[in-house]
Amino acid sequence: MENVYYLFVVDDFGRLVGVISMKDMILESPERKISDIMNPEVISVHVNRDQEEVAQLIARYNVPSLPVVTSEGKLIGRITFDDVMDVVEAEATEDILKFGGAIAEEQLAGEWHQAVRNRLPWLTLNMLTAAAAATVVLLFADTIADELAFTRRAHALPPADDTALLQTLGLNGMRERYPRDLSAGERQRVALAAVLVSDPALVGADSQAIARVLAAAIQKMGDVDLVFFGRQAIDGDMGVTSIQTGRALGWPVLSLVSVISNLDPGGQVIRVERSTEEGRQIVETKLPAVVNVVKDIGEPRYPSFMGIRKASRATIPSWSLGDLGIEAPASAVKWPELENAPVREVQTEMINGDSPQEIADKLADKILAEKVL
Repeated sequence: MENVYYLFVVDDFGRLVGVISMKDMILESPERKISDIMNPEVISVHVNRDQEEVAQLIARYNVPSLPVVTSEGKLIGRITFDDVMDVVEAEATEDILKFGGAIAEEQLAGEWHQAVRNRLPWLTLNMLTAAAAATVVLLFADTIADELAFTRRAHALPPADDTALLQTLGLNGMRERYPRDLSAGERQRVALAAVLVSDPALVGADSQAIARVLAAAIQKMGDVDLVFFGRQAIDGDMGVTSIQTGRALGWPVLSLVSVISNLDPGGQVIRVERSTEEGRQIVETKLPAVVNVVKDIGEPRYPSFMGIRKASRATIPSWSLGDLGIEAPASAVKWPELENAPVREVQTEMINGDSPQEIADKLADKILAEKVL
C-alpha cells in the first residue's frame, strides 16, 4: 500500500472539486464540512496528457501525486512521484540508446546485423561531420597560422592564449598596422619571446636588482618595442619595478595606463590614457617604451581550451645570470624578517533599548566614554 498524503474530493457526479491533506483531516474539528476545509484549486492532469509533461508538472509544483481526470473533469485515478520517476528513467534510457544508434529492444546477445543497421546511419553522420570540420580547418590553416604569428609578434608575449591578447590590451582596431607575414626565422625568434629568468643568486633580491636583470634579459632578446608590467608584484610590493626597469633601459615609462588609445609601430609612437587620483591623463611618447598597466586595461579572460592545450605543451627556455652575461646585482633593501600583524582582541556588545531613541542615546554615551569622538 502506497503512502497517502492527500485526499481528492469529488461531487455527486464524480467530478474533481478539491483536495485536502491528511493532516488537515486529522486536526480539523469533526463538525466541519469537507467543503469548508478543502482547497478548491486543484492541479490535475488529463488522462491523455503526455507522461513527460506530467513529470514536469510534479517537479514544478513539488507534489507527491497528481489527480488524473477525463474531459468532463471526472476523477479516474492518480499518478505518484514514483510512477513519474519510472517514466523519466525509461525516457532517458530511450534517448541515450538513440544517441548511440541503438534501440530499446536491442539485446546484448542479439543479431549483429541488426545492431549494424541501427547504428550505421549515426556513425556515418558523425564521420561526415568530423570530415567536414577537418576540411574547414585545413582550408584555413594558413590564415590561422598568420593570426597566431601576428599576435605573438605584435606583443612579444608568450603564446598562452593568442586570441585574447589584442582584446585585453584594447588594440582590436589596429591589426592592419602590424606586419602579418613572418619568415621562418622570425617565427622561431618569436617563439623564444617567452623566457624564464631564474638563478639562485636572485633569492632575496630587491626591486632595483630585479629591474637590472629584467633590463639585461630584454636587451638580450633584442628588437623589443614595448614591455608591459603590472602595477606591482606581491614579493616586494613596492610598485616601482617597471619604473626602475625603464630607467635601466633608458626608455620612457608610461605608468598607471588604463587605455592604449593609439599605437603606431611605423611612426614609433604610442599614446595612452593614465588613471590618476586627479582624473585621466593622455600621454604620448616614442617607442621603445615601458608600459605599466592597471586593472582597467581590460576584463580578465579565462584562457581558451586551445590556449590551455598549447600552454601545457609549451617549452619555456630558462636563462640564468650567466646566460645574460651579468653578475647578481647588489640589493639595497633587505627583508630580514617577515611576520604577521598582531592579533587584535575585539569585544562585541549588543546595545538594547525600548525605542530607537534610547538605543541611540546609549550608543552615543559609549562612544563618548571610549573617546572615539
